[in-house]
Amino acid sequence: MLKSLMTEIFGVGPHPEETSGHLHDLQWEKRILVIFSDPAGIKSQAQLLALKADKDALRDRDLAVFSVDGNDVRPEFGSDVVPQAHMLRKELGCTPGTFALVLVGKDGHVKARYDDVVEPALVFAEIDSMPMRRAEAGL
Repeated sequence: MLKSLMTEIFGVGPHPEETSGHLHDLQWEKRILVIFSDPAGIKSQAQLLALKADKDALRDRDLAVFSVDGNDVRPEFGSDVVPQAHMLRKELGCTPGTFALVLVGKDGHVKARYDDVVEPALVFAEIDSMPMRRAEAGL
């Protein structure tokens, strides 16, 4: 309430760090895929297009997909949370300007890391082999 009043009266909003989400905000609700962009953006764009081609598979596996390019983070699928780029790099151990696809489980731990574009089927198979996913799917 105070923050919204300050914004309305003084035109001063909360610090961006106070409004940005964190990966732990999604813990136990979503599995997370973070695509870190390569300098030309070729690999990251190809990875994103491949993943978004099967939105039903993303939805079925409770996935949230984020793309990170420089300091910009875009929620691409499954979440409105917007983590900060530097926090994602720190938490997931990714160097700026280097392509990576990182899978984070619902428990908040990194489950897989790919340094090149991968077929979504490979990522989905990794998820489907997880005990929590197997329980969800009744396998």
